Amino acid sequence: MSWIFFSDLHLDSDNQILLQAFENLLKREMYTADKLNGIYILGDLCEVWVGDDDDSELISRIRTALRTISVQVPVYFLPGNRDFLLGEQFARSAGMQILQDPCVIELAETKILLAHGDAFCTEDYEYQNLRKVLRGGPFREQVLARSLAERRQMAASLRAESRTRNSNKPDNIMDVSLPDINKAFTEHGVKHFVHGHTHRPGIHIDNIGDQTRFRYVLGDWGWCGWLLRFTGETFQMECFPVRIVPSAGS
Repeated sequence: MSWIFFSDLHLDSDNQILLQAFENLLKREMYTADKLNGIYILGDLCEVWVGDDDDSELISRIRTALRTISVQVPVYFLPGNRDFLLGEQFARSAGMQILQDPCVIELAETKILLAHGDAFCTEDYEYQNLRKVLRGGPFREQVLARSLAERRQMAASLRAESRTRNSNKPDNIMDVSLPDINKAFTEHGVKHFVHGHTHRPGIHIDNIGDQTRFRYVLGDWGWCGWLLRFTGETFQMECFPVRIVPSAGS
C-alpha cells in the first residue's frame, strides 16, 4: 500500500529526456500497481499550458502515459502556476481528477494538506498580484478565446518575463512564508503538509507546543527526479537520476 506525490517537472517539447523520465516513472509504478493506491501531481507538470486543445506531441504523450496508468491507479492533479489553465477536458481524456488548491485528503487515517505552494510565497507581492489576475475568471476566458497559435506566443512571452523578474529577486522572497504555512496547518487541522513550487526539496519538522508538524517540499526534476511516497505509516522522499540540466526559476 502506497501513494506517491510529485510536482514541478516542467515538461517541455525541447526536453525529451525529461519527458521520457516521466513516462518511465509511470511505467515502473505500473508494475507495483497492486501496491500503489494513488498518484498525486501537485502542479507544474508542464512548463506552460496553453489549453486543453493543444495538439502537440508533448501533450499527446503526457495524455497517453497518464491514461494508461489511470486504468489501474487513481490519478489526481492539482494545478500549478504553469498549468493552471489545464481543464476538465484534458483531465477526463487523461483519466485524472482535478483537485482544488489547497485541499485536505485522508489516506490510511492520516489527514494531509496538499497545495502547489505558490500561494504561500506571500512576501513576493509582485507575483501575488499577478497571480490574482491570471487565476481570475475573466483572464482565463479571454486567453482561451484566442487561437492556439496566439496562446503559444503569449505563453512564450510570459515565460520570458517571468525569468527576468525572478532573476532579480532575493531567494527568501521566492520561498514560502512560514507564518502563513503555520496558519494553514492550524486552519486545516493537519500534521502533514505536502507542496512544491519552491524547488527546494526537503522534509521540515517543527514542534508547535505539544504538536509535531511535518512539511514535505517536493523538488523540481532536473539532474534527478523527486517524489514523496507515503506507505500508510511513513513518508519517504525519493530521488532518482534523470541526468539533465535543471530548469531555471520556479
